[in-house]
Amino acid sequence: MANYNYTPKDIYEIHFDKKMRGFDPEQVDTVLDEIIRDYETYEDEILSLREENEFLRSKISKMQEKPNNAEDGDTKRIEPAQIIAATEKAKQIAPKRQYQEGSNFDVLKRLSRLEMAVFGTQNKKIEDTNELIQHN
Repeated sequence: MANYNYTPKDIYEIHFDKKMRGFDPEQVDTVLDEIIRDYETYEDEILSLREENEFLRSKISKMQEKPNNAEDGDTKRIEPAQIIAATEKAKQIAPKRQYQEGSNFDVLKRLSRLEMAVFGTQNKKIEDTNELIQHN
């Protein structure tokens, strides 16, 4: 701990001698009260910073003790053969999905045309559906 000339208690207990043309005692007391509050704030801040410093140092030491192992958690190494196999499987799945999406779109278009032919243009919902399909 740093070497202070005065603690908050020391400042509180200081008594000044009164002289004929001295300072106003009330003003001195007010200033000293403010200084005491400042010292208390400084001590609280120092204590808080020391606790934080201690916490961070312990956290650093725990992290240094833990082995830096690439096999832990999400950092597992993936073999190149696994990557190649996953890529091939994705290539096989992707064209099937494109075909399904395209065929669904075609079915919706045909259904919309049939509804137009059967119900005519009177039905506003059908027109809105057609506009939506045409924009896609």
